[in-house]
Amino acid sequence: MENIRDLFKEKQELILPFLLSVVLSFSMYDIYENGFFVWGLAIIGVTIAAFALGEFVNKHNFAGSVVLVVVTFLCLSAFFRLIAGSDYGSTFQLWLLTGSDKVETRFEYLLALLISFVPFFAICIYYFSNVLYRMFFLTLVSIIPCALYVKVLTDISTFYLALIALINVAILLVHLRVEDGKGRTLIGSKAAILSINTFIFALLAVSSAIPKEQDARYYDRFEALFMDSTTRPFKMDYTDFTDMSGNADNYRDFANRRMYTITGNYAPYFKRQCFDSYDFTLDSWLAFGDSNEIISERDEWYELHSRQSLSMLQNAVKRADELSPGFAEKYDMASLANGIDVQDNVNTVMIYSENFAAKYYLSPSRVIRVRDMVPAPEAGVTKSGVIRFKESPHAEDFAYAVDFMDEYYAKWRFIAEGGSNVDNEQCEQMLSEMVDILSATGEGSDLDLAATAQIFLNVHEEAMEYKARCTKNTERISPEIKELAESITDGLTYDHEKADALARYFIQNGYRYDLEYIAEDTSPEYFLFQSKTGSCSDYASAFVLMARSVGLTVRYCEGFVPDITSRENTFVIKDSCAHAYPEVYLPNIGWTAYEPTVPSPYNGMQEQGSNTGGVQLDIDTSLVSTVISIMGIVMVLVILGVVMIPFIDEWRFRNAISKARPDSAVIMAYKRLSSGKAKRLIKKPDTKTAYEFTEKISKITGVDSTKLAFMLENSVYGGSRLTDDDKTYIIECYDMARRGIDNFLSNKAKSDRKKFRARFGRPGKNT
Repeated sequence: MENIRDLFKEKQELILPFLLSVVLSFSMYDIYENGFFVWGLAIIGVTIAAFALGEFVNKHNFAGSVVLVVVTFLCLSAFFRLIAGSDYGSTFQLWLLTGSDKVETRFEYLLALLISFVPFFAICIYYFSNVLYRMFFLTLVSIIPCALYVKVLTDISTFYLALIALINVAILLVHLRVEDGKGRTLIGSKAAILSINTFIFALLAVSSAIPKEQDARYYDRFEALFMDSTTRPFKMDYTDFTDMSGNADNYRDFANRRMYTITGNYAPYFKRQCFDSYDFTLDSWLAFGDSNEIISERDEWYELHSRQSLSMLQNAVKRADELSPGFAEKYDMASLANGIDVQDNVNTVMIYSENFAAKYYLSPSRVIRVRDMVPAPEAGVTKSGVIRFKESPHAEDFAYAVDFMDEYYAKWRFIAEGGSNVDNEQCEQMLSEMVDILSATGEGSDLDLAATAQIFLNVHEEAMEYKARCTKNTERISPEIKELAESITDGLTYDHEKADALARYFIQNGYRYDLEYIAEDTSPEYFLFQSKTGSCSDYASAFVLMARSVGLTVRYCEGFVPDITSRENTFVIKDSCAHAYPEVYLPNIGWTAYEPTVPSPYNGMQEQGSNTGGVQLDIDTSLVSTVISIMGIVMVLVILGVVMIPFIDEWRFRNAISKARPDSAVIMAYKRLSSGKAKRLIKKPDTKTAYEFTEKISKITGVDSTKLAFMLENSVYGGSRLTDDDKTYIIECYDMARRGIDNFLSNKAKSDRKKFRARFGRPGKNT
């Protein structure tokens, strides 16, 4: 027990900071991992390694600094590799800043914390407790986990709070204790000023760079309770169909009125209406005269389109290849027939209108049915797959469920297996032959698969008819747009490849989404080649025209992109959620939504699912640059002030004393010495006589200053008048005394640092 007590007393400068580092790391891991015994051992190991690195750096300045830089670089490189994924760390940020509520905890993320935050805690606490004690910095570092708990809306354990507070107090007491006048010296005021400014600068820069939530949490509840958002008027009518599309102006000024609340695992893009022909004079889209007419009763349509499943089509290809060997290879579908099964799941969302009556149901691209929760007016389906009411709109408090096929997971998997690697002619031939092969057996299961192939064939034929109707409009697309589209899709064969390339072109080539921007020219050419700035309607229009110019079957859609909320699996649609986007027909897949405006699962530029779950994160780059600029200027001014103010002050004194009378000069010189740095050598110099003060200064610095006291007393009390020669000597005596004081303080600081390092940093090297 005595040995343990002695060891603790000897190493308490390291043991207490080590415990604080471990507790901080444990408290942070407790947010994301409940049973973290193994991770606890890893935390202790990494903290030990970090403290060992700190000791090495403290003992070997140059070599230690090199090792620290190398280790930091390796840790950062590994950290970014672990969090990168396909969305450059956005999913990790969402996981970190929401307490793993919205993104599932992964081993890579916990490992990323282990090689970043854990050593960060350890190195910071080691430095600010052992090398240069700064209680302020230790407190700030200790607050980091607490701030994270607040950020993720989780209660921090009282156990962690108590430990963090107690260990900080214990470290403070250790550094306040003085043993025989040889306690730890808090040295380096200039270094402290520099470190404080550096820390504040880094703190502000990092905090401003952390992605912020775009919408305040629980704002939807506040809005519903206090702002009566469901009764404010719309800026434009979203209740009915229109003959002409909305343009960029309609996306600038929203009432921000809520229209729907949606619950479900995720909410897809919902279309309100599709448009078919571009008016090159008005720069707007027009709908064909029969586009909004009902062509099918909805029950009949549901029966057919419930079969439009990519997984069922894959099974049909496999079965056709069994019945007619070589069928899959003939159409280059061997990979699809023999590859991984495509999971084309049916998703369901519940939709509740909020004092909003519309003449349509919200319709995803791959909708298969809607189910009314209350009696509803009679409805049917239009050519573009919008399910609408025949006469009157639904009630203002209407509720219904929408069933739809997976919007992007299945599509990407199906494409990866080569399921859409056919042109339009091959697609029609393949589906027709598949229907014949499967129908010939007469078996029930084969007939079901034949019906699946038939519905895909029907959708294909309707799409080709639509493409033919758009031919004349396509011929009016300008040569500049055609040339750009051809350059983007050069070397690509299949429609899905071309659609992907066109969607990604905007995101990868500096186009800017800005609802406030007002273009001097509303043409797609101006958007594509001049401004490269616009609203979603500009992006969607340019995409459709380019896609049509290279032979794709595509239409312009207007609808809504739901906003996520702070509540799990809950979304809202407000008028500000209005969005324009293209729908592309892909052979063997059908009509599918694409997104050229922003990174999204609909264009494969964002990790699938990372945009769902309750929080949207955004980095305010203008805030980051502003903070960095302001703090940079402040730091420069502070450094200049610390360096220049003493020189300016001394210059002002020398200028004043040179102009003063000799009798005044001796008083000025004495006051300057006794009220300046000499206070750091002599306690209460104003209580000593001039002789006592100068003798003390002479004894400490080795510079004889007593004659200055003699001349002062002769002038003030002896009635003697000093001459200009006396003034010259007074100034020389002042200069020697000032330099002596400066040299003594400088040497004392060096000696203190050596003693400090000998006691705490470099054992065995006392000087």
